[in-house]
Amino acid sequence: MYSIIDKCKELDNLMNATDSALKVPVPRLKPDEIKGLRDFWEVYESHREEIRAALLRMASEHPEFKFILQSAQSEQSAEQQEASLELQRRAIYQGEWEPYLKNLQLQGMHYARAGLSFHAWIEIVAAFRKYMAPHLLEAYGKPAERLLSALNGVDALIEIILSVIGDSYLETKQQLIRTERKRDEDALQGSEARKAAILESSLDAIITIDHQGSILEFNPAAEATFGYTRAETIGKEMAELIIPQTKAKGIGGLDVIIYLSRKRKT
Repeated sequence: MYSIIDKCKELDNLMNATDSALKVPVPRLKPDEIKGLRDFWEVYESHREEIRAALLRMASEHPEFKFILQSAQSEQSAEQQEASLELQRRAIYQGEWEPYLKNLQLQGMHYARAGLSFHAWIEIVAAFRKYMAPHLLEAYGKPAERLLSALNGVDALIEIILSVIGDSYLETKQQLIRTERKRDEDALQGSEARKAAILESSLDAIITIDHQGSILEFNPAAEATFGYTRAETIGKEMAELIIPQTKAKGIGGLDVIIYLSRKRKT
């Protein structure tokens, strides 16, 4: 049976395996904020399935979020969902915020890696408040003080959620950008290394020129064929340096491979 202890162990393992895990300060809530949170939670627990169903309907029509939500549902069992809910319950009633905050961090990482825009997630959070408000009004409409307290509790929780998920989301996005940039750089270096190996080992004379006809590459076979070193040819115009010599020496029948580079001078 999947328990809250299993959930905490799972969170610890995931956070330890994640280089971008952020240190999240535990929120310092005032007594009235804590009371408001508990007033909110009491009503939420009574209408949780109804609110969840409304959010699912909205998500099913959202072009970005429906895939994320469907994937989350398919991966989590009912016991795992209850364990996640228990993390939130313990944070509100017992002040055990750290496991819940870790769970929020992982949500932010998951959304970033899945390609979900942060704006889409904010839409879901705003919808949660909209669906929650009528139930709070029904429960605490009179006196108004308790209704206001519960609404403030919702806002306090949303602020915590947005702050933690937002920081985690942005940090993960930055890490993904750095990883992608490093992958592109490695791929470019590998391509350049392969090109250099081909140029060096080819028995054919290979000359690479740019769009203006200036020489960019001049391999050893080209050096042997035309009598110029690579240093003497780089940047020179092929039409002036190579073609006249080819005609003069009568070597036009040799295999000379000429590439037009896609690179432009900067």
